[in-house]
Amino acid sequence: FTFGLRHEDYSTYGSKWTNTFFARQSISETNDLFFRYSSNFAPPTALDMFGWSGANPNLSPEESNSYEVGTHLRLNTVHVELVLFQNDFENMIEFYDPDNDWVGEMKNLSHAKTQGVELSGDIPLGTFWQGTFGYTYLETEDDKGQRLARRPRQSLSLGLLFRADNRYVGVELLEVKDRMDSATQRAEDYVVCRLYGMNEFFDGFQINYRFENLLDKDYQEVIGYPALGFGAYGGLKYSF
Repeated sequence: FTFGLRHEDYSTYGSKWTNTFFARQSISETNDLFFRYSSNFAPPTALDMFGWSGANPNLSPEESNSYEVGTHLRLNTVHVELVLFQNDFENMIEFYDPDNDWVGEMKNLSHAKTQGVELSGDIPLGTFWQGTFGYTYLETEDDKGQRLARRPRQSLSLGLLFRADNRYVGVELLEVKDRMDSATQRAEDYVVCRLYGMNEFFDGFQINYRFENLLDKDYQEVIGYPALGFGAYGGLKYSF
């Protein structure tokens, strides 16, 4: 197991101790159980207090306690991890716009909660190929019993990776479902795809590339703010 302790001292918010604890126990050759606890302290940012939209200089720091319990399975070459989690917040900092008219303010929620389950894993598919998957189911609740904005209830990711000695290329698919953009306004579901890779032409010289929103999907992570369309990015790296 591991234990960590951290002390922070702020001229505005005083001093605060936070900690983290992690324990893992192997119960068989193929199965590990683990538990994680952490406390967190997050002062409001300058944008929260003095930004252009809904700034509130009277915000209090956000505090939370996080809990995780899970299991890691090794089934021959297949690895699967299942995690149950819960996060309890005090003074969560959120943008409050009850009328959906784009006129609101940052405020502290007296309490809030997020909890759910995560399932992830990787599956070798021959010598050079590997498949990955991840699924999260999330429930959220603010201090009025309503769902928190912009936290999808369901998200699914699928990936396929080809890796050889001096190169790799992968594709990832992300599906996001069942989101609220505010307390009363539902956001659209979307599916987005990306491609990425690396080639090493000779010792020390690499080219990296990625293609975001590969299918040029029109979608909005936040209503009123369209996400970027297809984008291509690349870079060269030389190490010696």
